[in-house]
Amino acid sequence: MPNSLKQDPYRQALQRLNRISFLHQDDFQGYLHEILRVGRDIFQSDNGFCSQITGDIYHVFDVVGDSWGIRKGDNLPLKDTLCATIISSDKPLALDDLSGDDASCHPALPADAFGSYIGVPLLIDGALFGTLSFASKSPRKIPFTEDDIELISLMATGISSGFKLKKTAEMLRFSNEQMQLILDNIPARIWFKDDKNRILKANRAAAQSMGFSNPTDLENADTYELFPKQAAKYHADDLEVLDSGNAYTGIIERYTPDGMEEGWISTDKIPLRLEDGRRALLVVSMDITDQVANGYSEETPSPSTITYRKRDLSES
Repeated sequence: MPNSLKQDPYRQALQRLNRISFLHQDDFQGYLHEILRVGRDIFQSDNGFCSQITGDIYHVFDVVGDSWGIRKGDNLPLKDTLCATIISSDKPLALDDLSGDDASCHPALPADAFGSYIGVPLLIDGALFGTLSFASKSPRKIPFTEDDIELISLMATGISSGFKLKKTAEMLRFSNEQMQLILDNIPARIWFKDDKNRILKANRAAAQSMGFSNPTDLENADTYELFPKQAAKYHADDLEVLDSGNAYTGIIERYTPDGMEEGWISTDKIPLRLEDGRRALLVVSMDITDQVANGYSEETPSPSTITYRKRDLSES
């Protein structure tokens, strides 16, 4: 650790960064804002900026301080910012005294109002995303040090990781929303269950058949509470499928959701593995209550002689 990091201001900055690290995944916007606050304090700057660079546009992703009228969400010409210098050099930049400098000022500021600046690129998977920077109206009394560069680079790494997690979460949320849309437009009743007889996910047809309007109401629900008459039988079938590793199809069984009219379903159960290694299964059921009421043909197995058609998944 550099010597100056052992001194109180730097130690306090690292402690503050450590205290807000829990926001990294749960509240990225809050995490980013706190990093800007920490940086503004440690670098004794008037303002802290986080930008997203798209082409020749500097987008103010977040800002703390009086910011000279610059607000979160503003779009500014990149060429009018010192961040353009960071991008062209692809390395941190620290300027102690710009009072007599001809350098371009930070986002659209009058040159005589801009005294000092420190900034660093934000990279995601090696590609430029934006910049992290801190600026003041007055020149610095104490020059920026290598430790300042190291600290702002550490902050940038945390922000870049947060942006990456945020982007990944948004992509997963989009994928989940698209998958739910597909599931909700399938007439079959579909459940994803774990080996504890809990429902992980369901589609709209399944939810409505159980008296629920929203499929999310079923997430993590206990089948023993939802199907008190049949839950033990459903669970035994689930475990047999999971233990065998084979799909069971054409299970003819009673459908008895609590508080709802009973019926008959034809069910397929397929074993799955979740990303964390837990066992799970896909359950797909079709309502055959009317078929039962109208009698059975040779193509429709009698519910009194239920048989499973096993499918060895290794042959798929």
